[in-house]
Amino acid sequence: MGRFVIAFLLFGINAAQAAINVDRTRLVFNGSDKTISIGVTNTDNANPYLVQSWIEDADMNRLPIDISPLIVVPPVMRMDGGEKSALRISATSHAALLPSDRESLFYLNVREIPKKKQGENVLQVAIQTTLKVIYRPATIKRSPLSFDGSGLTLTRTREGLKIANSTPYYFTVVGLSVNKNDTKQEGFESFSVAPYASSVIKNNLPDTAKSVWATFINDYGGRPQQALTVM
Repeated sequence: MGRFVIAFLLFGINAAQAAINVDRTRLVFNGSDKTISIGVTNTDNANPYLVQSWIEDADMNRLPIDISPLIVVPPVMRMDGGEKSALRISATSHAALLPSDRESLFYLNVREIPKKKQGENVLQVAIQTTLKVIYRPATIKRSPLSFDGSGLTLTRTREGLKIANSTPYYFTVVGLSVNKNDTKQEGFESFSVAPYASSVIKNNLPDTAKSVWATFINDYGGRPQQALTVM
C-alpha cells in the first residue's frame, strides 16, 4: 500500500489545540511605531515545527511583500520543541498611503507545519491562527482603555438592529444583551463595525428594549461594557 498523507488547514481553532501559540489575540499598530513584536512559543516540547506567517488585507487577501503596508519577519522559521521566539511586524513606505483619518484593518496569519512523518496512512494537520491587526494612524491617538461605545448608535430596522459608528476606530462587539450581567445573548455572533460605517445585525432582543448592554474588546483584550440607547 502506498504512503497516504492528508494535510488539513483549520481556521478559528481553539489556541489550546495548536502547538504554536501566540501571546495575544489581536494587535494594534500605532502609526508612530516602526515595529511591533508578538511572542511565539512551541508548546510541543517533543517536536519541531515550521512557522509560516503573512499579512492579509481587510478582505483576507494575501498581500505581496512589495506592496503591503505591513510586513511580518521572519516569514518562515523553524521552532524546536519548547522554543520561544518572536515575530516582528513592520510598517513599509506603503503605510503612508493608508487613510490618515481612520484605522485600517489587516490580518496576521501564523501557520504551523509539523515535521513530515514516515509511514503509511499518516494524517498531518497544519493549524493556522489568524489575528486582527489594526493600524492606527498617529493623527488619531486614543487611550487603549477608552472603548466606551461613544460614537455608536443603535437603530431598530426591519432587517434587524443597525449599529452605526461615527468614529475613526474599529469596534468589535462580542456581546449584546438587555441585562448587564448577561454578557452575551443566545445565538449572538461577534462582529466588527468599521470606522464611519454601519452594520445590521440579527438579534433576539425584545422589541420593547429601550437600551442594551454592549460588550467590546479593547486594545489589551479586555471586555468593557457600555449601555447604548436603542432609537
